[in-house]
Amino acid sequence: MISNSKGKIVALCLVVLSVFLFCRGSVPQAQAGGPRYGGTLIVSKVMDPTTYDPVIPIDNPAIWDILLMFDQLVRMNREGTGTEPGLAESVDVSDDGLVYTFHLRRGVKFHDGTPMTAEDVKFSIDRLYQHPRSFFSDMFQIIKGTRIIDPYTFEVTLKKKYVPFLSTMALFSASIVPKKYMEAKGEEYFGTHPVGTGPFKFVEWRRGDEIVLERFKDHWRKGMPYLDAVRLKIIPESNTRILNIMNKDIHVANFIPYNMIAQLKANPDIDMQINPLTKIDFLLFNHLKEPYNDLKIRQAMNYAVDRKAIIKSVLFGYGEVANTFLPNMLGLDRSIKGYTYDLEKAKQLMKESSRPNGFKTTLLNIAGSAEYTQRAVILKEQLAKIGIDVNIEMVEEGTWWDRISQLDYEISDAYMTTDIVDPDELLFFACVYGGGSKAYFTSWRNEEFDKLARATQTETDHEKRMKMYSRLQQMQVDDAQLLLLYRSPSRCAVLKTVHNFKVLPTGNYRLEEVWLEE
Repeated sequence: MISNSKGKIVALCLVVLSVFLFCRGSVPQAQAGGPRYGGTLIVSKVMDPTTYDPVIPIDNPAIWDILLMFDQLVRMNREGTGTEPGLAESVDVSDDGLVYTFHLRRGVKFHDGTPMTAEDVKFSIDRLYQHPRSFFSDMFQIIKGTRIIDPYTFEVTLKKKYVPFLSTMALFSASIVPKKYMEAKGEEYFGTHPVGTGPFKFVEWRRGDEIVLERFKDHWRKGMPYLDAVRLKIIPESNTRILNIMNKDIHVANFIPYNMIAQLKANPDIDMQINPLTKIDFLLFNHLKEPYNDLKIRQAMNYAVDRKAIIKSVLFGYGEVANTFLPNMLGLDRSIKGYTYDLEKAKQLMKESSRPNGFKTTLLNIAGSAEYTQRAVILKEQLAKIGIDVNIEMVEEGTWWDRISQLDYEISDAYMTTDIVDPDELLFFACVYGGGSKAYFTSWRNEEFDKLARATQTETDHEKRMKMYSRLQQMQVDDAQLLLLYRSPSRCAVLKTVHNFKVLPTGNYRLEEVWLEE
């Protein structure tokens, strides 16, 4: 989690692009006697990914796997506070901030053995900002054009200054793909048989069961990865994940229920990791469906929810009330009051609303998560106090994703994590109607908000830009776009025979740095 002082440092690095320095990314120190080569790491996943074509997915199960198999020109550092070199060794920025020249690493290979050149980079970046199915293409419309200078030099020209550009280039969508392979096989085939330059090479995907990756011995980060292979097991049920880790059938179990943290901490064979995470939970309102087009209804529901009670009973205290839509990251304004529990105010707003006598609604709930199940029951009880009768509809996460992306819901569980340093990604994904996902599939529209959001992208004065983000957060709260809930950490159980595993603030993990003692 980024403190205010670190946030300023990050922002300055983003604004003063001409002095952006590329340094070799640090690798964590291995424990005495290590690292050791070999072994297969087994990690749990909550659901199948949608696709491994980098420009298309928006789901974390796909995103986090993509980051194991692909590289970008730059990537987030382990601390989530800045960027570090990827496939580009260095970058030059023109004095006017419009032209970025990336100097590519030599000798980089794709998993099929073909060399990576500027031709592949241009193909990948052009495809990213032109692709009709990309939820993040709007973030790259700032690109005016791209150019190959030579096989290892690639140039991007922007339409105007864009402060978060280098941070945005670390997005998973900006992964570099092999041009000839993609054109020969087609997008659909590539989505299930990916080829990248990353530390792990795709082997097999058995839907509903597991994804198998193997070490890419020609990876450009010399000496890594240490593992021979990785098996990503699909285990939607949290209790099943716990049994698997306790029986040592898997090495890593993620999304541990909060009520099991103490028990797993006491297990001498398990390292129960609680790490900072840029994650925020909320409920989506479908603004196209009545009565969620009524501001007073949305505000009443926000005031009717006792978030502190949910954090205490469901999260066992591992969380904080969300006052705005941003997780713990650069740009978050903690001074904004947000919604506090005020039942009388909620009742008054309901009386003034289009449904003074209450109404029935359905909460789309993600099955398999103890947290979401317990939370839904509490929300049902709390909203009943203002006359809202909530029916809980349980669906598996893949179905949930299909339903919300088609706006086939009334209210729904949801969460998000950031993939880059800058708040630009979450601002446009979650709140801007034209940002690619129709404001996180809520269809919320606010022209004044959208105009100010776009202005943040070109504001080079850090203090002014942060004030603009504060204003945006206040506007989003005032209009009650979402039912804000809480921010929470990552909870991951790891066998102590596993070394150097850590969930990063962005939610993913660098398995190339992991080694097994067994």
